Amino acid sequence: MRVIQITPAYKPAYIYGGPTVSVALLCEGLVKLKLNLIVYTTTANGEEDFVTDESVTQVEDVSVIYFKRLWKGQLHLSLSLLKELFLKTSKRDILHIHSWWNATAILSTLLGILRRNKVVLSPRGMLTKYSLTNRQRLLKKLFHVLLGKWMLNQCLIHVTSEKEKQDVLNFINHERIVVIPNIADNTFLINTERIFKNEISPVFKLLFFSRIDKKKGIETLFFAFNKLKIPWHLTIAGSGNHKYIQYLKSEVTRLKLQEKVNWIGFVNVKDKVKVFHVHDLLVLFSHNENFANVVIESLSSGLPVALSDSVGLADFVIKFGLGWVSKNEVPTITSLIETAFQDVKKRSLINKIAPTIIKQHFNQESISARYLAMYMNYEC
Repeated sequence: MRVIQITPAYKPAYIYGGPTVSVALLCEGLVKLKLNLIVYTTTANGEEDFVTDESVTQVEDVSVIYFKRLWKGQLHLSLSLLKELFLKTSKRDILHIHSWWNATAILSTLLGILRRNKVVLSPRGMLTKYSLTNRQRLLKKLFHVLLGKWMLNQCLIHVTSEKEKQDVLNFINHERIVVIPNIADNTFLINTERIFKNEISPVFKLLFFSRIDKKKGIETLFFAFNKLKIPWHLTIAGSGNHKYIQYLKSEVTRLKLQEKVNWIGFVNVKDKVKVFHVHDLLVLFSHNENFANVVIESLSSGLPVALSDSVGLADFVIKFGLGWVSKNEVPTITSLIETAFQDVKKRSLINKIAPTIIKQHFNQESISARYLAMYMNYEC
């Protein structure tokens, strides 16, 4: 059995956020289990594509081929990737395709279906009503009606949370859905000891750490935080569309919050733990989030979280008492943040227990074994 992982971007293209990290951790875990695996991806890396000779490269012991894409942007079309998939793969190969709404994912899925490959599709949060109506909605709806729905019904769909499963079922009536979470990055499970003072801080240090996008609800945070009656400071870590970031900065100025909001831009993986350790609470009030790796990373480092109920890991956080969850509405967010500020005892407890809980539920060995079982038990 050989599994071909197909994704529009692969590490070190961290600019695309969680999906890049999730796919890489999965591949690295499966290679450790001796699975015959190769990654087909494109040279996508934001504004500066990778240089490639389209030969096999070893990335953390994973065999990867970076195929040149025709142009930059979100289409991610690579004719050489599709040619390789058509000419040099077998019908016996399992195709595990990550994401949707881009040429690499859609055309690879179609090719696999027509060749009668077994196709696993991990939509990575892209099979939701929100994604259908966000950008090029008419084109997406037309494609979904004419071809997309049929294609999806030919695949085994893998999702990373029960919330994402429900999102998919709201999008399409599908009987073959498997729920397996993402893998925690060991970088955050090692040396996670964090000094926590069991007292109210003079300033509540809040952290937004994610790709900067409209679906992340950052504007709502500004309005909610502007009503706080406690001393606070917000650090925004991440990259995104330049025009949108400039718009957000203008909102900060309009609300006169310049002294309370600090933009630190993209942060490398090796520096993430340092950022987590100097803050009191991670905030993520997205309109839609299938999983949210940053929640796992934050908790692995002992940092409590505050989430919207639209984040895939919200139920997990509630179940184990690892933070606070609310609707993505200004009054409820404001109230939640003030509650978290006052509840020093709970934040101290989370700091102590969260790393162990994350290691138990999201470690690479056990989660990788579940993915391997999914491939082995695949039934067309």
